[in-house]
Amino acid sequence: MIAFAAVISVFLAVASTTPYTSSRLQTAEGWNTHTYKVLESAGRMLASMVDMETGVRGFLLAGDDGFLDSWNKGLKEYRTHWDELRTLTSDNSGQQERLEKMQARHQEFVQVAKAMQQMRRDGHPIHRWPTRWRARPPCPRGQRDCHR
Repeated sequence: MIAFAAVISVFLAVASTTPYTSSRLQTAEGWNTHTYKVLESAGRMLASMVDMETGVRGFLLAGDDGFLDSWNKGLKEYRTHWDELRTLTSDNSGQQERLEKMQARHQEFVQVAKAMQQMRRDGHPIHRWPTRWRARPPCPRGQRDCHR
């Protein structure tokens, strides 16, 4: 009889903790899904930035407006994915700050890329473009600003 009471008490203890454990499991699963949505959106945003870079680089090298299809597609998709990430990370101020910094860098890139596209259309040779726009090899390790 004591053994039966012990089995019943263990069963009741397990049964009483099941809703709590199930609730925690659902919460963890929700955060896991949320994390994957953020990662997927960030990956798509990165892909759109690569499309932009590829398109503008192709245009600058070849002068063919067809390369700008990737630029235009990437520009449009970047904004969509950035807005999506803002919504998904609205509960995390650190991620919001990083997104704002990324947006500022993105705007700088767009301004420079548009100016470079216009210079290409106007027929300016690349050696006359501002030095800061031209690619430079990296500085040796430990040296800062070796291109002065």
